[in-house]
Amino acid sequence: MALLTQCTTPKPKEYRPEPSGPKRVEINLATQMGELIQGECVLCYFPVCTGTKSKPTPTGEFRIIGKERYHESNLYPDSPMPFFMRLTNDGIGLHQGPMRSKPSSHGCIRLHRSTAQYLFKECPVGTRVTIVRRDPPPPPAPEEKDKKKP
Repeated sequence: MALLTQCTTPKPKEYRPEPSGPKRVEINLATQMGELIQGECVLCYFPVCTGTKSKPTPTGEFRIIGKERYHESNLYPDSPMPFFMRLTNDGIGLHQGPMRSKPSSHGCIRLHRSTAQYLFKECPVGTRVTIVRRDPPPPPAPEEKDKKKP
């Protein structure tokens, strides 16, 4: 019986899944970030600005139930909402709007103009939108060799 001492098989190429299937959006309220996902592939990451504590953005599973290129709020005067993608019948949706570094909307998910345009184009009515509050994972603990000795 021969002993195999060396493997000559070439290294396989790094696995990169191909985008396939329907696109979906995930919004994380804890990190104020969103993702457009297709299959196993994240097509893009983007910042969002969501609802305040007094006017929170709801969590859960939604579908885009309507789209309007030019929309104005009927609750808040002089509030244009370009690229509006409606998630609920009571007015919650994704749209272009002022971005802040902390939640500051009345419950909607605000997007930068370029992101709003892109999602409006890429996400048809019926696209699933999941809104979660998931804290980012803690940083890895330092390895023993990296710890300073007293």
